Amino acid sequence: MVKGNHKAFAQIAKLDGAVKKMAAELVTGLATQDEKVEAIQEFCRTKVKNLYGPGVTAAQREKFKPNKDAGDTLKNMMGNGDDIAALFAALVNAAGFEAHKAMVADRSRKFFVPEMMSARFLHTYNIAVKFPDGWKFYDLVTLHLPKAMLRWQEGSTAALITPEKEPVLIATPLTPPDRTRIMRRADLELQADGTVAGNIRIAYTGYLATARRSGIDDETDEERRETIKQELAARFEGAEITEVKVENLKNLAMPLVCAAKIRMPGYAQRTGKRLFLQPAFFHKNSTPRFAASERQWDIQFDYPWSETDRITILLPEGLEPDQPSEPHSFKIGETGEYNAGLALSEDRNQLVYMRLFDWGRQDQIAFPVKSYPVIKKAFDYVNEQDTHAVALKVVN
Repeated sequence: MVKGNHKAFAQIAKLDGAVKKMAAELVTGLATQDEKVEAIQEFCRTKVKNLYGPGVTAAQREKFKPNKDAGDTLKNMMGNGDDIAALFAALVNAAGFEAHKAMVADRSRKFFVPEMMSARFLHTYNIAVKFPDGWKFYDLVTLHLPKAMLRWQEGSTAALITPEKEPVLIATPLTPPDRTRIMRRADLELQADGTVAGNIRIAYTGYLATARRSGIDDETDEERRETIKQELAARFEGAEITEVKVENLKNLAMPLVCAAKIRMPGYAQRTGKRLFLQPAFFHKNSTPRFAASERQWDIQFDYPWSETDRITILLPEGLEPDQPSEPHSFKIGETGEYNAGLALSEDRNQLVYMRLFDWGRQDQIAFPVKSYPVIKKAFDYVNEQDTHAVALKVVN
């Protein structure tokens, strides 16, 4: 099966004069192998139309004659996923490097067990390119996926690279937590009755951005804004959401941004002469990640990720924090870290809250079931710090 895969793929990824010429044009002026391969990937992903992707009509698909090889795909500037992957491999090889088909396991479906010695468990494929320090993998067809990333289902799993003589079985990499990040910012003003109002901005990168883009890409601008509005309204029950904006939807090199104005009555709760305020605005009414006291199965997170929050809250005249305490910061073994801090401006009229959290350091996303009590305790403590409240007192 492996030899058959190599032979079939080599046939459609063969070089011709047009492929060699295009490869030379794409890498001209670029210094490193990374730059050259990324330029070829960008060309294949953005200039060559996917027959089953956006912008191609049913009529065009019906009229399209199948490509025989990479030369045909380059000539037509259109093809299916296999065609585009083969063109990428052909261009990389024409540029003087080594590229092969890599059959990859999908860990969202089944965990690959090498001892079973069956390529049937390698459900998908990408292109592997050989570098001096090892192999790198390239996805040519997944929409909204940032460059130099595989789908999360294909990270930290098995890949069988199929050159003709010696197939290579290696593990695919995971992306570190800082490649998949949610960055939240709120600039709010607190009113004496407990209402907060202001601007919020949420930015996504990596897999979080890919998922968000996939969910709203096919919508009109108006539908997109309404989708975001409804999601925010569900998250902040009772809030008034206006002026919703979406930025960088098509620019995969930039974070996807969702922004809005928000007004939330009763956010701070009055008890006697005090208001109790939760500085971690985006975690209002949040619940612990793991609810069950016991677990039967091992734990597998989809991917490493990180979170960054910055909240500023302008306090009403006549109120100030009553001996505020900060939420606690702590490390979670070698896997993650939670940092949160709370500061009061010099004029004592503004609270500034900062929160940093990451998970999945050192590729740690899989844990045996016996680790569940420790992991649950860590995430319970994260939730406890996120719901930390500050008392505001009346200043005479």
